[in-house]
Amino acid sequence: MTGHDGLFALAKGKLNITWSDTGTDARLEAILNDTVPAVSNMVGLTYDYDEEEALDEAGEVFDYSLPSMERNLLLNYMAYEWNHQADIFRSAYWQEIAACRQRHTLLAEAAEESTDDTADDSTEETDGEDSE
Repeated sequence: MTGHDGLFALAKGKLNITWSDTGTDARLEAILNDTVPAVSNMVGLTYDYDEEEALDEAGEVFDYSLPSMERNLLLNYMAYEWNHQADIFRSAYWQEIAACRQRHTLLAEAAEESTDDTADDSTEETDGEDSE
């Protein structure tokens, strides 16, 4: 179970939706499509609207179908949306949102430092070759 279909199945389980009909599925699909970019923004991921996918700090696709704090937030946000209570989600989950956001900020900084170190190393090697 991966990707969008996996998330859809997880959301149905979270919401205890044991039936399938076009109206319910369409509403849940719409909530899922709106929730992924919203939660991505909340937790510090980048959302690529052209590709319709969340990206982590390394530019890799973030898979919400895998167990994570982000997935837990996504499914809980969907439950709040399902019950027309999204306006109180942030106040209920602010600590979890802040923890995810801080982690992604730190990972982005580490990735940036790693990139800077790699660039510095290649510059030093080039400088050494020029002096010969």
